[in-house]
Amino acid sequence: MCWPIKFLHKQLIYSYATSLLETQSHIFLLEVKSGLFSNASKRGAIKSLKSNIRDTIGYAFEQLTRTENYIKTNPSPSFYNEREAIIIDSTKTIIKIAVPFASIIGITNQLYELGQAGILASQQDFPLSVSIFDLMVISEIFENDEKGFTEYVKARILLYQEEGFKIDNELDFLGLYLSRDYRKAMKVYRREKVFTVNTEYKSKISNYFDAKFLGITYKMPKKIEG
Repeated sequence: MCWPIKFLHKQLIYSYATSLLETQSHIFLLEVKSGLFSNASKRGAIKSLKSNIRDTIGYAFEQLTRTENYIKTNPSPSFYNEREAIIIDSTKTIIKIAVPFASIIGITNQLYELGQAGILASQQDFPLSVSIFDLMVISEIFENDEKGFTEYVKARILLYQEEGFKIDNELDFLGLYLSRDYRKAMKVYRREKVFTVNTEYKSKISNYFDAKFLGITYKMPKKIEG
């Protein structure tokens, strides 16, 4: 998997978050969960659904928050790899990412409501929550563009607090974000609560990865400022 950070110089394993990546200006905390939704959950069994939600992203949120709190409350937080202890700069901006193997778009559409219902810890700073497959796409689009990646993450996280915001596919939002229609579309959404998918730019993303799979040269989609 391509990682969207040019100046990566540390990759550590810590008992709270799965991985910590420190760049010149950010600390990225990643928590990966391998659990899948049970058949009972897929049928809508409430007890199983609640349990699976907690297993796939609820615990990930908790581990990310614990790691973040440890960094913020210690002037010289120490992490350990296989050889040595390394001191992390606690003044850097922290970006949290929860990465389940299962597709969770139905859950990320309702993080606000799940927090209000007590199924997830209610918080004002949800992590970016995307399946590992969506993260692979997003990371390649923003390869070697740390600033672009962090701006995308922050824009996506803000929408978790928008009650009623829903998309059918994570790449629907990515396609809109990359297009010149992004700012206008978000103004329309906040005024009318209607989200319009930019199918043209989403198609460019799909075409790029289809061509790459076939060994065909195709221009990688990039953000268009508008």
